[in-house]
Amino acid sequence: MIGFGVNVAAVPEAFADRAVSLQGAGFATDAETVLEHLADRLAGAARAWDGGRGFNGIRERWLARAAGLGQPIAVSTGTETVRGRFEGIDEGGRLVMSAPDGARRLVTAGEVHFGRAATAA
Repeated sequence: MIGFGVNVAAVPEAFADRAVSLQGAGFATDAETVLEHLADRLAGAARAWDGGRGFNGIRERWLARAAGLGQPIAVSTGTETVRGRFEGIDEGGRLVMSAPDGARRLVTAGEVHFGRAATAA
């Protein structure tokens, strides 16, 4: 299951201090165009999966484009917030992070924060 949101034209007021919309960032687009592009990309990923490459092929493509590798990260799991460095995703699709003590931590689900939100006290 995948879940994500895209602020195309506006940002909800509750997130105005930490989010931006595509139009606000200078992209002349609309929700229909964004949905078409997302649908095309998701269809391509499904073809790569079904084409025999499986998750490893998708993982390689994802890691080649991943922002924030090696950077500070914070993950809120609902019961705790863990901080460390973002190392990537493993063969099972779990987020891989290194804790301040060097321990490797795998995260299956949570809200991921980069930048200032990752280093806030």
